Amino acid sequence: MFSVVLFPTDFSDVSLKARNYVKKLKEAGTEKVILLTVIDNYTLDDALEICEYKNPDNFEECIKNLEESTIEKYKEKLIRIGEDIGIPYEVVVKTGKPFKEIIETAKEYDVKLIVMGSHGRGEIEELLIGSVTENVIRHTHLPVLVVR
Repeated sequence: MFSVVLFPTDFSDVSLKARNYVKKLKEAGTEKVILLTVIDNYTLDDALEICEYKNPDNFEECIKNLEESTIEKYKEKLIRIGEDIGIPYEVVVKTGKPFKEIIETAKEYDVKLIVMGSHGRGEIEELLIGSVTENVIRHTHLPVLVVR
């Protein structure tokens, strides 16, 4: 039924709870999981400030190094999640607006279900559903399993 599943994560506690639901989808016939994390543009803005302050003479190199090290760190985390899930997986790290990248990745990989946490590391965690999750639900035609 859900042969390809997208699991976007920001590595928050709620997001990682959703991992347990993804694991159970193997029994329902899931053949592949796309593990996605999105480096938010706001995070990159913070990196720009760090490089401007710490290394203004080699600004471009500083940004490149920060971005590469961040991508590698996230890939390693996603690989550990993939190994834990026990379903064939693919690791994807993108940069941009999280909800847009989640929807674009779902289209790109022809996923049948998106499984995600109800909210992530955002500033307003006390809300019932996070803005990224809400925007994904509003802007996709796919079923979305939201885990609290």
